[in-house]
Amino acid sequence: MRLSEALQIIPEDIDFKAKPVTIHLRDTYTKTRARRDVFLSDEAVAVLKEWISEREDYLNSKGHYAKNLKRAVKPDDPRVFPITREAVERLFNAALIKSGYCQEERGKKGERIPIKDVETGRSPIHIHGLRKTFRRELARAENPRAVDVTEFLMGHEGTYSKPDEEEARAFYLENMHRVMIRPGTTPKDRETMKALAEVNAQLRERLAAVEATITPKDKEAQESDLYKKILSQVKKDLGIKT
Repeated sequence: MRLSEALQIIPEDIDFKAKPVTIHLRDTYTKTRARRDVFLSDEAVAVLKEWISEREDYLNSKGHYAKNLKRAVKPDDPRVFPITREAVERLFNAALIKSGYCQEERGKKGERIPIKDVETGRSPIHIHGLRKTFRRELARAENPRAVDVTEFLMGHEGTYSKPDEEEARAFYLENMHRVMIRPGTTPKDRETMKALAEVNAQLRERLAAVEATITPKDKEAQESDLYKKILSQVKKDLGIKT
């Protein structure tokens, strides 16, 4: 999803019941003027819900008046993200500088901005670069259709083979961890953990069945043999001859 598109979505565009959570981008504001759906990772959904819970307080506070900007956000702004593109870029640059990802210089108005590349005249790290990261990471998925589905999810026009909605959803669910900051466990990891848990449960059942067949005398003999082995090892370690 492009920044210009993200800044136009309204609550009704978001389907939290879908899996994965889906944003229905309207053709009135997409770059290609065609409606499309974009999916959100579990991580992004958590952050979005947190923001929505604070959105009203933000609108009702004086904090929505962006510094150094002529335009202020209106209290009745219907957008999910009631903020200007300039404000987003300013906040993004401030975060880059504070995190130490790039050095800073002063802009025309004296604001702190990342040092620009001499050849391109742009900051080496910019918001649009997040789309490139999205494409690179999803296209690396172990799926022969990875590139085509990724191009589709990004809303690119071209001659690639477009997937249907079901294929796109399944692909994203399987690979959303690739575009998360803290991915945690991947679907394959969860499958492995589930299989190991099942094996562990089976072993516990078998162990319980074996223990149930051991008589008190057998158990006493085993404990006695174990005690003798431990005592023998201790003496050996201490250099005591038996």
